Amino acid sequence: MIIKDKTVVITGGTDGIGAATALELKRQGARVWIIGRSSEKGDRLVADALREGGVGSLNFLQADFSLMSNVSKTVEQLQDAVPRIDILVHCVGILIAHKAYTSEGIEKDFAVGYLSRFVMTKALVVQKLLDKESIVVNVAASSPKIPKMAKLEFNDLATVEARFGMQSHGQAQMANDLFSLEASRRWGLSVIGYGPGSVDTGIRRELPPLLVALIKPFFFFSTRKPQQVALQFAQMIESQSPPSGETWFFHKKGRFTPDAFVLDPNRRRELWSASEALEQKALGYGAYVVA
Repeated sequence: MIIKDKTVVITGGTDGIGAATALELKRQGARVWIIGRSSEKGDRLVADALREGGVGSLNFLQADFSLMSNVSKTVEQLQDAVPRIDILVHCVGILIAHKAYTSEGIEKDFAVGYLSRFVMTKALVVQKLLDKESIVVNVAASSPKIPKMAKLEFNDLATVEARFGMQSHGQAQMANDLFSLEASRRWGLSVIGYGPGSVDTGIRRELPPLLVALIKPFFFFSTRKPQQVALQFAQMIESQSPPSGETWFFHKKGRFTPDAFVLDPNRRRELWSASEALEQKALGYGAYVVA
């Protein structure tokens, strides 16, 4: 897909990978909408884009995606702003080591890092802002081999809801890979599941400082800058996008075949059922319904 003149929406677009990708796609002539929690960061990024000049445009929508009600409001704003979305990039996510729940009763890491993506994508399909010509890029911890400890199941909702901290963060990453595959099958979207590896972003800012200091040396030599990831993003979208109804997975070395664990159709259906139950819990009867 040629990026110039395309409408792009990026969740988690005010920082890290999302912000770098927004600026890169704007430089290539896209009409970019970034979504983020911080008005200060969003306004600053828009100002940076204006100073750069050139082709493309960049706009900001403020929203805290820990709450699904805010996700729904953002979809309504996008309905008023754009006729359709060519490219949807999900970068939104947090990393917390403690137990935290939102006012809607959802574990916070899972709410931000996965459920918001599910709810938003589903709503955009229902409202016909996403269609079979659209590309969805889902950023997670996608990898050809999944460690045994990371192979988390979604067949029991009580277990899913009980996970917190690093385990909940892990289940959000697993859920995103399963969702990437199921979204293309159900909705005919072109989906890219992307695992960037270690990137120099602020995602660890809510971890205890001692823990951050302990793990930093393990990633020092393999860590990339967000701008490097953004360039790979643009290349994937322009020349390596899958056809409608398919999901392809990439990491920093290129395309890969996903682990058999995420290819299991029953496991993907179990995630879908759990996701809809949590969506219903968060939104009540305002949840979107789509096959």
